[in-house]
Amino acid sequence: SCPREMGELCNLRYLGLKWTWELKFIAEGLEKLTNLRTLHRFVVCDDKGDTKGCDIMELKDLNKLQGELSIQGLGGTRKPIVCARNAQLLKEKHGIISLEFYFGITGGVSEQSNDEQSGVLDALEPPLGLECLEIGDYKGKMPVWHLNTKYTKLHSLKLERCHLWEKLISITSLKVLNVINCPALCEIASTPALESLKVEECCSLEQLPRHMPALKWLDVALCDSLEQYHMPALKLLM
Repeated sequence: SCPREMGELCNLRYLGLKWTWELKFIAEGLEKLTNLRTLHRFVVCDDKGDTKGCDIMELKDLNKLQGELSIQGLGGTRKPIVCARNAQLLKEKHGIISLEFYFGITGGVSEQSNDEQSGVLDALEPPLGLECLEIGDYKGKMPVWHLNTKYTKLHSLKLERCHLWEKLISITSLKVLNVINCPALCEIASTPALESLKVEECCSLEQLPRHMPALKWLDVALCDSLEQYHMPALKLLM
């Protein structure tokens, strides 16, 4: 765990939490670290005894963050939609180029409804300069910003256990796409720059995109409705 006193380190610029998989609790107070450039991992926490845990609102004033940020435990956030809107990831945090949104919570099941999780993800609209995006353990619908065609730098997208996600639009800059255990997915639009495609446990998907001239690597498994496909330009087929 990270103690409450950490919030007093007001000049801190680097907080390396990238490989801290055993970290389950961050006390409130992170919002005071307004000079922070690198965070890597942010865990949304329930309270622990008399100590309040970090909520997504703590990110609101961390406008100097750069690089990659993984936000985990979103399914446990209190006042989920209001807190997410206050985080202002799109408006203020243009230095972030890689984002992960994971809704799973440690040791339990999220009490949020599908609509609440949809509201959270809609409110956490990423900056337009985003290059990599991962979303996991998500039971809401596709966010409105998914239809925004201005994400011209996005080159890597991963969706894992996104149970109501129905389709993926064409993203002209996308090179790597991984879609795992998304049972409602029924359409992947043609993506001309795509080089690597992994599709697993997508039981509603009936066909792959027809136009993927740059595709070099394809891995398909446990997609029972998928038609036969022919990709002559492939270098590796799993």
